[in-house]
Parts: sequence; structure tokens; C-alpha cells
Amino acid sequence: MRKPLYDRQAAEFCQSRELAKRWVEDDETRVQLILEHLGDAASILDIGCGWGMMLAEVAKARERRTVWLAGIDESPHRLQDLRVTCPCALGAVARAPYLPFRDRSFDAVITSQMLHEVELFGVELFGRPEETSLTVREIARVTRPGGRYLLLDHLDPGHGTVDVSLDARGRELLTRFADAFRYRPINPAKLGPDRYRLSKRDLQDFVTKIWSLGSPMETMEMEETHCVFTRNQVKTLLESAGFDLVRWIRFEPIRTDLSHHSIALVRGQSWRRKFLAVARRGRTRGRW
Repeated sequence: MRKPLYDRQAAEFCQSRELAKRWVEDDETRVQLILEHLGDAASILDIGCGWGMMLAEVAKARERRTVWLAGIDESPHRLQDLRVTCPCALGAVARAPYLPFRDRSFDAVITSQMLHEVELFGVELFGRPEETSLTVREIARVTRPGGRYLLLDHLDPGHGTVDVSLDARGRELLTRFADAFRYRPINPAKLGPDRYRLSKRDLQDFVTKIWSLGSPMETMEMEETHCVFTRNQVKTLLESAGFDLVRWIRFEPIRTDLSHHSIALVRGQSWRRKFLAVARRGRTRGRW
């Protein structure tokens, strides 16, 4: 097995961060969207489950019903506290394109902010660039006909520029980010003492990756983008594996992230930076 994406230090840092921000508004929205769209699923798999926060929320929401919960993660360090967080869940160290479950095992499968890592680290982490489509086909294999796949991830805001106003701390962080980011060059245009023009993609990556600067996660975060999927890309990916896209929900406005870092949007409109795609498994491959 290849070296996990998260080593122990990175895994522990991520867990402490997730615990610290567990009940902030964006996490509550993410969890509630997942719970709302699980339907009456009695067997649920969380791929990239980490230490089991999402599975614990599912278990709590369904405490009076019998459900079978399972989670996999490629990092044993991320998975090590699953039994504490969600004792009723089965956990396994595995990679998304090679799920250790039989065909049609689950009523619902969840990937929450996981698929973009397969997409962006395909060659380095999973071995082949086509691992994203392999992963979705593998999800289809273990999903029962009529079952659901909930794909929650980062949305590409598309082309265009915006102007923002930054305080001294924000200007310092933008300089650090532009120097550290390796996925593409970041070239903010300075319009005044505290005003900058950036592409929407650069701004989205900046405000959603500030937290990683100086942390054990900085190197990885600076090599990937949070401007990943479009609706058409997701729809095509799902349909190629035998899923039908039945609902598309955009959430988490970028203005919330800007406000958190005292950044003012002075030209341009706010946009929603995450999505939940609710898909249903066709009864025969490629059909519903």
C-alpha cells in the first residue's frame, strides 16, 4: 500500500481543527444537508470518513432505527479514533477505487470533501489519473439499485475577477499565500493601499486555505485547489457510472469566509463555493 496522504502529524492537526470548528455554521449546514438527503437508507458507507464525525452524526440522528454504518479512510492515523467517535461503525483502511465490500452492499454512500483529493492527487496518491471515474464506478458497484450517492465537494466559481479590501493582517496573509501556493501562480493586482483585484478562483483558494499556512497541512494544501468541479463535470461523471443526478444544491457563500477573515468584497457578487449532488443508482447500468 502506498504512503497515506495524511501522516500522523497532519491527521492529528486535522482532527483538532475539525473539533474546534465542529459547530460553526458551515459545518452544521454540511451535516444537515447530508442527513436530510440520506432518505430512509439503512446501510450507509462514508468514504474518507476520517475520525468519524459524519458517521457519529448519522448514528445520533437515527438512534431509534437499526442502521449499518461503515467508513473507510486511506490514512490509518485518520481512522484510529473511529471506534471512540462512532462505536457502532465498521472501519477499514482502504482506498476509494478499491472498496472492500460486496456488490450492492449499501443503500447510501457519502463522499464529503473527499473526491477532489482523488481528482487532484490521482497520479501521486492513487497511481493512475483515471482514479476519479474508477472511484465513482466503484461506488456504483457497492450501491444498491435505487440507492443514493451523496457527493459533497468544492465548486469551481468559474472565470471573472473581484475586488477586495484587506486589512494589514489580510495583506500579509495574501503575500504569504501567493508565495506558497504551487497549484498555479497567484498574481493579485494592487489597486490601492488596501484594495486588490483577484480572480474568483484565486480568492476562493486564498480564503479557504489561510488556515493551513504554517501548519502540518500547508504543503498538501498549497499543491491543490478548492476550485474543482462544475455541475456539468459532476453530472457526466455520475451518469458514466450509472447514477442519475436528481438534485444539485449550492451552499456556503464565499462572503462568509471573507467576513471571517475581515475581508470586504467591494466589487463583484458573492457566490456559493460548495455543492451537494444527490444521485440515484439506476436499476440497470446507465439507466434509471
